[in-house]
Amino acid sequence: MSETIKITGIRVENGKVIEYRDFLFNDIYFVTSFRPPNSSTRILIFHTRYGEFQQVNTLDGIKNAWRDYGFLSLDTVNVVNVQAIVRIEEHMDQILAFFPDGTSTTISRKKYRKLKKTLGQITGDSK
Repeated sequence: MSETIKITGIRVENGKVIEYRDFLFNDIYFVTSFRPPNSSTRILIFHTRYGEFQQVNTLDGIKNAWRDYGFLSLDTVNVVNVQAIVRIEEHMDQILAFFPDGTSTTISRKKYRKLKKTLGQITGDSK
C-alpha cells in the first residue's frame, strides 16, 4: 500500500517555492518539523531521496501542485477535482458543484465562466 500513496511536497529556497513534487512513502527517509517565526503552527519537513520538501498546507499550494491532475480553484475556499463534478446548480445567490456522494462546494461566478469553457473542452461542447 505504501508503494502507491503519494504525498505532495514543495521545495522552498530563500522564501520562494521552486518545485512541487509528488513522492511515495517509500521515498521518505525521515520527517522533522519547524516553527516559522511568529507562528504557532509547525510545518512538516519530509527528508526524501529527492531532497527536503515541506508539507503543502495551503489551498494555493494544492492548486499549484495539482493543476496538472485536473484540480481547479473554483472559489476562494476550495480546490476541486473538476472530473468528479456530477452536476452544477445555478441559484440566485450561489452556484454549487455537486459530487457523487451528494456533497457540494461553491463556485464563484467569475470562475464559473472559466469552468464552463474548461468543461466544454473536456466534453466537446462549445457552449
